[in-house]
Formats: sequence, structure tokens, C-alpha cells
Amino acid sequence: MTISTKDRIVLFDLSGVFFNEGLSEAVKKINKRFGIDESRVEKVLNGDFAKEYRTGLIEPQQLIKSNISLKT
Repeated sequence: MTISTKDRIVLFDLSGVFFNEGLSEAVKKINKRFGIDESRVEKVLNGDFAKEYRTGLIEPQQLIKSNISLKT
């Protein structure tokens, strides 16, 4: 399989399956772009509260309806 210059791939790997620094890079970039505290960003991306969502056990709507507090 060859990839042409027209093909584009977007890969998200925040849990380190393929890339070692995915989460830390995402945290830094979100902090820089939106000014959100890095600890809060990391909690949202990697916190225990969203484990069921990240592992595919619940749908996004279920996560939103759970009214999770993201206060640090």
C-alpha cells in the first residue's frame, strides 16, 4: 500500500499505545491554545471519571449526562 500526497491520516494516541508522549503533548498544546490549566486538561483527558468512555463502555452522551465535576 502506498500513500499518496493527497492521503491524510489523523491519529490520536493519548494513552501511549503508539506514541510515548501523546498525552503530554496534547496537554501542552491545549494549555497553550486555550489557556486551560495543564492539570485540569490532563484530568479531563486521562482522569478516572472518563475511563468507561475512553475504553468504549459508554457513549459520549452518557458521559455528558453523568454531570461530572471537573473542579480541581
